[in-house]
Amino acid sequence: MTKVAIEIEPGMHHGLLNALASLPESYALAEDADTIALHGDASWALRAIEEISSGRRAVLVVDPGPADLTDLSRLAELARSAAVPLVAIRGWGSNAAVQSFRTFAAAVRSGDVLCIESVAVDGPETSVVALAMAQLDLIATAFESRIEIEDVIGSERGWVATCRIFLGDTDVLTTCAAARVEGCEPIATARAFLSEARLALTVPDGRVARPGTASYGDTSGETTAPFVFESSYRSALRAFADRRDGSSDAIEDLLRLSSTIDGARSIEQAVANESTT
Repeated sequence: MTKVAIEIEPGMHHGLLNALASLPESYALAEDADTIALHGDASWALRAIEEISSGRRAVLVVDPGPADLTDLSRLAELARSAAVPLVAIRGWGSNAAVQSFRTFAAAVRSGDVLCIESVAVDGPETSVVALAMAQLDLIATAFESRIEIEDVIGSERGWVATCRIFLGDTDVLTTCAAARVEGCEPIATARAFLSEARLALTVPDGRVARPGTASYGDTSGETTAPFVFESSYRSALRAFADRRDGSSDAIEDLLRLSSTIDGARSIEQAVANESTT
């Protein structure tokens, strides 16, 4: 298999660099390569537009943050018309257990889901908007849906958001609790409750090679997906190296970020207002 030549933006965190180093048969670092990995900071969508316009044939976005929604829409249109792979690599959402969870969820009728709950914890060095974005993105990615915030209570140290997630023709009540705690390793969970069954997902720090857990349980017992001992970043890089296409699914996946961006900004504003009262 031909290696993917990839350029990395300066200052990329060690989680991605370590994942690349663990895939020597799949990737080779090179300047001006056809593929580039970008930081997911506030201007990532605009920079991705510039990279595609300058001739890049694939763009990977690492931990995409709350980009400008107009830029995001323009980027999706450009990537689709140019058939350029546009892939989000997430610390939580790219964990291998998320795909297993999707498989379990696909076997469940959306109208049977009664409610969804999620808990996310990270350190205080992670900003409110970054933690909110990562948690909402995990839920939207796991359920392949969009999410809307209804209400938020809490402070910058921790909050609870009441949301709606849209599954087919059904909108499901969703509760998202998050906390920024000193000394805690990043971890996030999502659970969906049905009348006689449940779906559960747990994902650890995406930078380390610890397995996430996806399971389905009902009155006949519980099924847990096989564990995959690799970081979220490695899972995403491995999947891209195997596929290397500009599938519409990947672009739709990024377009779902518009709802998580709106939600993360709503949470950030709500807890900022609470902190000043």
